[in-house]
Amino acid sequence: MLEDTKSQGRGIAELGSGFNNKRKTAASAARIMDEQRRIACAETGRLTKDSGKQKESFKFKLPISSYEAADVRAEEVRVIEARIKATAQKEAAAVKEKQQSLS
Repeated sequence: MLEDTKSQGRGIAELGSGFNNKRKTAASAARIMDEQRRIACAETGRLTKDSGKQKESFKFKLPISSYEAADVRAEEVRVIEARIKATAQKEAAAVKEKQQSLS
């Protein structure tokens, strides 16, 4: 009976240890997600700022037609959206990788 109690105690200790490992892994994943989110927000801010600078620089260039200006702006938007999408995909991949490591 004493041996059963010791065995149960070891089993409980192992479960607690496994829980702690999962908790640490989840905390690590949360830190990584926060860092990726911070990077994505910084990239979005930088791109927004760059877009504003480009818009200002276009004001000082030779006048172009409205159609050309719209084409240039549309291309800028496509580039910015592509960068944001790439950053979001990197964050999603990091989250998925961490979730798989928790399993």
